[in-house]
Amino acid sequence: MAVTSQPEPLYIDVVAAAAYVGVSVCQIRKWTADGLPFLSAGRGGKKVYDRADLRRWAERLKESAA
Repeated sequence: MAVTSQPEPLYIDVVAAAAYVGVSVCQIRKWTADGLPFLSAGRGGKKVYDRADLRRWAERLKESAA
């Protein structure tokens, strides 16, 4: 039996976003307040983040801190 891997989702929630870039959920929420783009999805307006946006945002902050 062949094992197939599931592709990673393009959009992830705040908890997965924090784990993806290695920061706290509070930090993701602060970045969101500072302009990190997000999408609202679902009835409750749950925020989801694009992995590429998260990666760019985290890299830009690392470069500015150096």
